[in-house]
Amino acid sequence: MKTMRTTEGFTLHMQWIEQFVMEAEQALELENVRTTAQTVLFYAGMHVQIEKQQATSQVQQLNGTLQAVSAQKETINDWLLAPEEEVVKAALEITAESFHPLLKLSLRTVIEDEESLLTLEERTYIHSFASRYISQIKEKVNGFGTYWLH
Repeated sequence: MKTMRTTEGFTLHMQWIEQFVMEAEQALELENVRTTAQTVLFYAGMHVQIEKQQATSQVQQLNGTLQAVSAQKETINDWLLAPEEEVVKAALEITAESFHPLLKLSLRTVIEDEESLLTLEERTYIHSFASRYISQIKEKVNGFGTYWLH
């Protein structure tokens, strides 16, 4: 089983992450739009968390020390539990523009809490692009794991 250590010393088991992502991709087709939108926002939080950890690691390597305190404080922020608005704002800065409408529409869906306010095209859009977005995050997780293992 591939494992890696984060900058905070936590062991991540890549096989578990990969299995979780695969199950989420399969479940998206069966879920209602609001649940799918929540899943998209969860992965947006994971994406932000991974990018912040990688940035912290690079700062530490450049400084040649393990005391990149300001960057580490930001990484300690748990983006998986952050408010959806903050997650989307941070994710928009690091996500390909092609996924910006998905993130914004997912946020709107979760905030409004009323699936009936969405058009059929919007509901279809969320379902269509959610698995692509999650696959992109999976690739980033794998890339992050490769970065840490070398």
